Amino acid sequence: MKFPPNEYTKHLPYGLWFDPETREEHLFNRKYRRIASRSVDRPRRVSFTGARKHISCPTEVWFHNDGYENNPGLSWDALRRCETILSRFALGYDVRGFVITGDVSRHPVEGAAYTSDELEPLRVAQFG
Repeated sequence: MKFPPNEYTKHLPYGLWFDPETREEHLFNRKYRRIASRSVDRPRRVSFTGARKHISCPTEVWFHNDGYENNPGLSWDALRRCETILSRFALGYDVRGFVITGDVSRHPVEGAAYTSDELEPLRVAQFG
């Protein structure tokens, strides 16, 4: 079922920037404006920020594209997925597993203090 994009879906996570020098990750929306930032060393300390056009980071990856199956403005599943990404990011979880395009190899594999999925699983509400 299709539904028209609205202002809400435009502000959901579209991608992730990572700066290896500062070890910071930044979620950005479809307009490439920063939504939230955190250090991979302290991922539970998240700052939600106002619009900033673009942050220069060497690594940029994306959670969705304009295809129907993963566009939150066109698919309920994609909308739920983007809300899950935002929630997991805010709670200190690693969100790299949601990336569909881009190279995540420049993100830290070791030494990051992400919340452990084994110790604290995130339960996502299912809507029917």
